[in-house]
Formats: sequence, structure tokens, C-alpha cells
Amino acid sequence: MCFSAEASFIASAVLIGTGAYTIKRTLSSKDHSFMLVALIPLLFGIQQLSEGFVWLFLGKDPNLDQVLSYIFLFFAFFLWPVWVPLSLGVFDHPRKKFFYVTAFCGLLYGLALYGSPFFYKTSFHLEICAHSICYQIHHPLFNKWGVSLYFLFTIVPFLVAKSMRIKFLGICIAISAMATAFFYLKAFTSVWCFFSAAISIYVGYLAYNLERITKDTE
Repeated sequence: MCFSAEASFIASAVLIGTGAYTIKRTLSSKDHSFMLVALIPLLFGIQQLSEGFVWLFLGKDPNLDQVLSYIFLFFAFFLWPVWVPLSLGVFDHPRKKFFYVTAFCGLLYGLALYGSPFFYKTSFHLEICAHSICYQIHHPLFNKWGVSLYFLFTIVPFLVAKSMRIKFLGICIAISAMATAFFYLKAFTSVWCFFSAAISIYVGYLAYNLERITKDTE
């Protein structure tokens, strides 16, 4: 599979469109607690848009490369570990304590990773490998324990959700993570974000069946 600026921009357009639908569908419902989940496709669309620009300007200006990469990595390393459990905590009331605690821990994780001065002072290198962008970052949290924590914040909340339809989303993301690690390990950050973004289109299905999803969480 070949990834490119065009792939990122097309994915962004589809995701932003999906996000517009999920937001509109949530606003038209009686219960707006699904809103943070409904925003996930839109946020992924913005993230893919940012990586599209990384592709366009890659290698032309090292400083611009870093700025655009930091925008993309803000979503990957800071936003998602917080947003995923927080959005489910707002929607999935019976298990909100678990989700809120996980979101708080995800915030600490994001601050330690993306918010630390070490992240910006460390060596940062971009390159194309396996037709994808490889973000080469050296950080203490870039090890098997740090990655395990990241999965705890971004995958486990979906699997813990009461609704089986939401659990299915977590299963798909988990499978995509394993497939990415097997085929695109060096470009894991970029490729898994792309796959997860594509999978988030499923949120449109959840929004379409919002009344049923809401009953599942009661």
C-alpha cells in the first residue's frame, strides 16, 4: 500500500465529511453526551490534513518539517490518550469512573511525552520508509512499556465500553495496530494513525444508530 499527500488529503476530506454528519446527528438527538465521540472523525480528519502538508513540504525546510510534524504528533501523542477515554466517560455513564481515571492518566502521559521539553530538544528526524513517513524520535517513553501504556489509553477504553458496537470499534483498532506493527513497524506512528482514522468512519454508523447505542449504555 502506498501512502502519500493525496491519500492523506482524500482521507481528511472523507473524515471531515463524516464528522460533519456525526455532529449533526448528535445535535439532532435528545442526548448530546455522544458529542465527544462524534467529534473523533473530524479530529482525525484534521490530523490527516496536517500530515498531508508534512508530505508536501518534507525535505524542503527542516524547520517547517518539525513544525508540521509537531502538529500531527500533537494528536497522536497528546490528544488521543486523553480524548478517547474522556469521550467514552461522558457517554458511557455506568463506567464513567474508569474512563475519567484513564483520561487523567492519559493526560499525565501526554504531558510527559509531548509536553516535556525533552521531546522538543531530542533528535528529530523524518524520512520515507515503506512508502510512509517515519517519525524518528528518541524519548524515554518510546519503549515497550510506554507503548503498552499508550494502548491502554487509546484501545482499552473502547473494549471496556458497555455497548458491543463500541467494543467492535476497539477490536478493529487493536487489529489494525497489530497489522501495522507486523508490516510497517518503522512507520508505525504514521500508518497506524492512518488506519485508525479510516476505521473512525465507523463512528458514522454509531451516530446513525445513536438511539440503540444509548440504550446499550443504560
